[in-house]
Amino acid sequence: MAGLLARFKARGEARLLEPILTVANPEAPLVERMDWLADLLRWVRGGVLTGGRPIVRVKFLLGRLERNEDERGRVRATLASLVAEVRAVDLLASAGVPSRFHFFGELVLRAHRALLPTALVADDFAAVLPVLLPTEADAQWIAELDDETLGRLRALFDDESLTLLDRNAADAVRVLAALAEGEALDRDIRERLGEASSVEPLSIEVGRATTGGADPTPAVRSLRAKVVAAIAALDEEGASIDLTYRLDRLLSRLDRLLLLLPAVLSDHEFDPRKVLAKIVREGIEERRFLGLFRRSTQLLARKVVEHSAEVGKHYIATDRGEYFHLLRAAMGGGLVMGVATVLKLKLYTLGLPTIYDGLFAGINYATAFVLVQAVGFTIATKQPASTAPALAASLAEADAPARFATEVARLIRSQVAAILGNVAIVPPVAVALDLLHKLVFGSHAVTLAKAEKLVGSLSVLGPTPLYAAWTGILLWLTAMLSGVLANWLAFHRVRRGLATSRAIRRVLGADRAQHLAERLVKGAPALAGNVFLGMALGVVPAVAEVLKLPIDIRHITVSSGMVSVAAAATPPSWSTLGALALAIIGTATVGLLNVASSFVLALAVALRARPVRAPGLLGAVFKHFTTHTRDFFLPPRA
Repeated sequence: MAGLLARFKARGEARLLEPILTVANPEAPLVERMDWLADLLRWVRGGVLTGGRPIVRVKFLLGRLERNEDERGRVRATLASLVAEVRAVDLLASAGVPSRFHFFGELVLRAHRALLPTALVADDFAAVLPVLLPTEADAQWIAELDDETLGRLRALFDDESLTLLDRNAADAVRVLAALAEGEALDRDIRERLGEASSVEPLSIEVGRATTGGADPTPAVRSLRAKVVAAIAALDEEGASIDLTYRLDRLLSRLDRLLLLLPAVLSDHEFDPRKVLAKIVREGIEERRFLGLFRRSTQLLARKVVEHSAEVGKHYIATDRGEYFHLLRAAMGGGLVMGVATVLKLKLYTLGLPTIYDGLFAGINYATAFVLVQAVGFTIATKQPASTAPALAASLAEADAPARFATEVARLIRSQVAAILGNVAIVPPVAVALDLLHKLVFGSHAVTLAKAEKLVGSLSVLGPTPLYAAWTGILLWLTAMLSGVLANWLAFHRVRRGLATSRAIRRVLGADRAQHLAERLVKGAPALAGNVFLGMALGVVPAVAEVLKLPIDIRHITVSSGMVSVAAAATPPSWSTLGALALAIIGTATVGLLNVASSFVLALAVALRARPVRAPGLLGAVFKHFTTHTRDFFLPPRA
């Protein structure tokens, strides 16, 4: 029965293959010959309905051609015509290797390739690779070819075709050497690799090797080691998307050069299966738009996350002293934000145009945030974007689940302390200022109509939860902006530039110049983040109002202050208690969503920037919660 099914399947395969072999014609237009080759390779690849492993299909095809001289002759002549008319230099040298000079140019090129159809008429096989060998299965069956099958495939090409292919391989080696050498001698790259004299003259050595000279492999490996070291140095000094992309491209070219060098060296064994399979795999990766973006931005993301994690360590209390220090700092932040909230309400009473109202509100918030930073206070909602990366960093340590559970307990305890410190101070400060305003001016800081509007806008039944989640995104973006700026300062070595500036050294002296450089570089990212967040809290709602967009801001410290002032300005009655209760619940929801959305985004980015695997995390956290519940809410015992 099995033999009968095999014979039936073989007849089916033959019926599918016969029309392809029949139309093989070396005199046909190039587009028809390319289409024929694509059909033949598609048959080798097989389909869901036909089944069969590609390697078995290749052997079936070779067996048929070896039994049928007429078909073999047409196929051989058609392949020879393609080799003669379409080169393989770019296929060997460039397919799968990023080719544009800048990162964003490469992104645009890949977008074009994804959106536009691939032309079958080309002067190099690299241009039609996505049509001829588009899947990982192609790379797999090529790599699985045994020596006997490879020899039978090679016999399908005449001597002239094989000579042309060898010549294309030698040309590809020379092209790669010239491109790699030129890239290594570029100023930005050369600064990362070392002195200019240390860059080996690859093009000369490789050119000699193609005509029987010495083996250039050691020189290629030496340059590759320097590139690897330069990429590692970026991890320490600061990353640039464009420079990371260019170093990665140089590394890819050197790897391809090492792969192809045996083709031109008589004393090295060249394996075309390994080369073509790798080209197909890298060609598939090259066509992936998101793959390039992820690879080139991962190092930058890691540096941004590391900066956030370094900041986040200061927001996680590990002992009793740190806990109460964090609580006092949060209370100080609440004091400043209480004043800022009342000032924002007073700005509203001036009746300024919406844009100016938003601009001055942003300046008010930005000033408050900068003041909080300057005096060492803290605002609870700014912590999650930094504490999440610090939490993710604990997963890279030994005994990750237990370490993670301990850090989660510390983080929650610290976050609760910060929120309590802020919320415990903002309402009484805001109400006290409102009473002072009434004592001095004879009226509350807001009118009754404005107070009722504030209470309604904070109701949990309205869009408040959505606005609170959006505000959490802004909080996360603030931390990312600070991290990007910190990385930029490190990458461009601003600290060294300021510390060694002749003008600054002459005015301040060497020691003070060094101290100033360190203070500025350390404080600038947080300062920029605070200004950005403050301006966003003021300007975004104003712009949204002008454009009639359903976007607003809900920040826990501001919202708690506003609902307190509104409650003080509203005469108590049964009709207002319900609305006020909904506003208080809405304010609590604001705090929860501010923290949650910011934390989740920051943790997701941190885990993508430095992927780790640590199973059993949730179980470890649950176990720690059941056995050490106190750790999640109260300070450690003395």
